Amino acid sequence: MKKISALLLALCMALSLAACGSKDPDTTASLPPAPSGTESGAPSTARALGGDLVLPFTSTMGEFFNPYKQGNLIEYGWPCYEPLAQLKPDGQWHPCLAESWEVDGEGHTITVKLRQGVTFHNGDTLDADDLVFTLQSRLDYGTASAIGNPSAVEKVDDYTVRVRWDAFSLDYELWILKEYVYSKSAVEDNGLDWILNNMVGTGPYVMSEFIPDVHLRFTRSDSYWREIESGPDTITFQYFPEETTRLAAFLNGEIGTIDTIQSTSIAQLEAAGFVGNSEYNTNNITHYYVQILNLDENDPLADVEVRRALYLHGIDWDYVAEAASGGLGHHNDCIGSERMAYYSPELEQSAYDPEKAKQMLADAGYPDGFETVLYIYPGLEKDATLIQADLEKIGVRSTVEVVDASVVWNYMTGYVDGVESGIFPQYLSYDSSFQTDRFIKFNSPEGAVAEHTVWDDEGVALWNAVKTAKTHEEQNDALRAFVEYYVLTDCTYWPMYNVEGKMYYQEDVHYSDMAPIVGAGYDPLEIWMDVK
Repeated sequence: MKKISALLLALCMALSLAACGSKDPDTTASLPPAPSGTESGAPSTARALGGDLVLPFTSTMGEFFNPYKQGNLIEYGWPCYEPLAQLKPDGQWHPCLAESWEVDGEGHTITVKLRQGVTFHNGDTLDADDLVFTLQSRLDYGTASAIGNPSAVEKVDDYTVRVRWDAFSLDYELWILKEYVYSKSAVEDNGLDWILNNMVGTGPYVMSEFIPDVHLRFTRSDSYWREIESGPDTITFQYFPEETTRLAAFLNGEIGTIDTIQSTSIAQLEAAGFVGNSEYNTNNITHYYVQILNLDENDPLADVEVRRALYLHGIDWDYVAEAASGGLGHHNDCIGSERMAYYSPELEQSAYDPEKAKQMLADAGYPDGFETVLYIYPGLEKDATLIQADLEKIGVRSTVEVVDASVVWNYMTGYVDGVESGIFPQYLSYDSSFQTDRFIKFNSPEGAVAEHTVWDDEGVALWNAVKTAKTHEEQNDALRAFVEYYVLTDCTYWPMYNVEGKMYYQEDVHYSDMAPIVGAGYDPLEIWMDVK
């Protein structure tokens, strides 16, 4: 199976965000001491301090914090860098570098009060200048969409920063609190090029060695700003580009964890007695889907009744999910998985019925079917072949054309070069905590997809209801209506299937109450080992 590069974890939770100047009581809580006791379901063992934890990574690692472009690999810096707060499995934000924060919905702001007495690994004190520098870098170097494109980042005093947007959103906390905070002086003293391969954070581990495409190593800091009583002495990311070598290393006890969505690997792991955990997996839900491209008015796919015939009744999506994923995938008509907060069983309306599909095509003026193109990129050949076979049964003859990965990136960022009107299977990690953010960037009338299809007034109105919602409950109701229209009525977006990966651990490695979220990574204080 394929893995998208972003580390997006599925958290099923409703975020509580005040609409008008109120303050969540949890946001003023002090950072709790390092946890003790045992992980739920783990052996009754006191946490231990020490040991060496080796974790695999699969991406070519050449740089870390890079303000010049999107898609850097800073997610591997979680032992060293710390966010303002961590969104944990209880659905609440837990303060980290932020002591407190206040959301003003009417003023379109979030005001963050930093914790005092925190120092970076270079000895400098964390203050408002560092947070302003961190957020302003997003604006200055073209990654402002990651924090909702704020209109201003303002220093209020030495430890307080206010971020302002032009419009109300329910996602102010989600945009800002997950952000790692970088040392302004480290960049100013060493330059932007230096920071590409060096980390200066506030976390419990210091970056000690980096050899590109070999390993990245962190060593416990002797001057961390809070006392800790558990956790390994070193955390090392070891490069394993291939699934087979990564699996062998885990089975041989060389690495502490492995996450996978490959059915063959899962079978071997479970045969060896390991039990998978989905909650803390770094690639939890991958959503495979089909997008209808560039709807030329003369193309049969421009006819909504044709699209409805193909999606609702012309393809056996349950079989596609089973066969393409090696038994790990399942289809539903929701964009994303059933874990999405807006999911409802009422969305499930597609049902394989090739005879009905052929009749709908005939009623639309295509009794003999038509010809189209399936555009794919390497890795989705099996998916395309399965769809192609079902389309053939209802008279739709399709050719499969492989496109370069760069074309996919151009597509996802709003530009298409080298593809015409047709059907485009692809995949995307879809984090339930960032569900609205995903729609804004990709699958809405203002996202990248707006360049590839035609939105009618009803679709735009449904999306505007999502954007103007004042509570998460209201937003979820609007999202449900938008998805139902987009997928089941307009049928320009076809969910194929979701694959839920699993993480496996060595017996002596324990994760507890982790805080998995995009960009903020894991809480290293929640990883511990049985040290003999």
